[in-house]
Amino acid sequence: MAFAPDGHTLATTHIHGTVLLWDVSDPAAPQPLDAPLTGHTDVVTAVAFALDGQTLATASTDGTAILWDLIGLEWLRAYALERACAITSGGLGQAECGPATSRG
Repeated sequence: MAFAPDGHTLATTHIHGTVLLWDVSDPAAPQPLDAPLTGHTDVVTAVAFALDGQTLATASTDGTAILWDLIGLEWLRAYALERACAITSGGLGQAECGPATSRG
């Protein structure tokens, strides 16, 4: 596990090759920030945050290392529907991708 430089985010690993980010602002009640980060196929053995807190590096016994853009993940969490509509060129339908919402 590793703490981000802000001291409020903790990265933990799971035996199934995933990484979880936690909001530990209240140490008595840590909250998961989102779904696990996936990409490794075996045990994640190392995690480390960049000094600016914007990148997380992970390594696995499957021989892979991944650099995660945490700023991009924050944007994606906040604008998941907009991104999905942009990828599908509005193909999700009028109800999901109505004209009043801008797409990124």
